[in-house]
Amino acid sequence: MWLFMVAGLLACADPPTFTHPENETVEVAAHSKLRLNCAAEGKPPPEYTWQNLQMGQNLNGNGSTLAPSFHLPGTYSCTASNVHGTRTKYFTIKETAGNHLMIRVAISVVLVLLGIGLAACIVYQRRVRYQPMPSGPV
Repeated sequence: MWLFMVAGLLACADPPTFTHPENETVEVAAHSKLRLNCAAEGKPPPEYTWQNLQMGQNLNGNGSTLAPSFHLPGTYSCTASNVHGTRTKYFTIKETAGNHLMIRVAISVVLVLLGIGLAACIVYQRRVRYQPMPSGPV
């Protein structure tokens, strides 16, 4: 009889298993929204903890999802655990270079236009300063 009870309890016991078990690399643009998902199944349902590994800092995720108000490139971990086991999944966040390039181009264009404007002002001032003044009545 006790063998059937143990077998029944084991049938209801599963360690966490991630829906998408492979680690992920995510490329995001600066100031874009980021949402990481590490959904896992298990019996009983797993509890989740999130961590930024570079900062050594625990993060407040909403269960299996993490949507920070800001994001830093680096590696984040999601650990799903229940009484029967613990599993960890890693997310590597990379910031795309596209936005940095656009910002550099925009700053360069503004600086060139300011330089042209300054040069034009200097040339105009020199011309006005060195124009001969008429002498006598006209």
